[in-house]
Amino acid sequence: VFDERPDVDRSRHEERLATLQRRPLISILAEVPSPDPLALDRLALSVREQIYPSWELVVAAPAQLHVSLKEELGSRGVDPAKLQAVEARPNTAENLNRLLAISKGDYVLPLSGKALMRSHALLDLALTTQRMPSAEIIYCDEDRIGDQGNRDNWAFRPAWSPHVLQGWN
Repeated sequence: VFDERPDVDRSRHEERLATLQRRPLISILAEVPSPDPLALDRLALSVREQIYPSWELVVAAPAQLHVSLKEELGSRGVDPAKLQAVEARPNTAENLNRLLAISKGDYVLPLSGKALMRSHALLDLALTTQRMPSAEIIYCDEDRIGDQGNRDNWAFRPAWSPHVLQGWN
């Protein structure tokens, strides 16, 4: 399986960043139902290591966690100016709607609870929007990283396919 090494490939991605003619704001939408250290570590790592700088993090969390969540993410290197929080509701669909209502991005990226984005993920998204300015939906491959750090459950998606979109989240 091919995977990049961010420490080696970062300069190439920074060169790719310099080719962008515009830098749309990307809203990263996440649910944080509890102060789970692993989930907070992954969320913080996912956003703070992004090469692409034009993003905001919008989280749905219980109201009593908002202050501690901002402190926890700040202590993990997340810029508090890029963070917004909304009070979580009991179901994900309602939370997604609440997150969408306050997000300011030109594009949104729903991020699952324990997701870990590569450092060039948002850059690739922005480059795709430049190549395909009429695109309304962009999707990508993914895999899972378990609590022990093992990678599995790969999901390699084809080029644009409305059938994949209808049958697969």
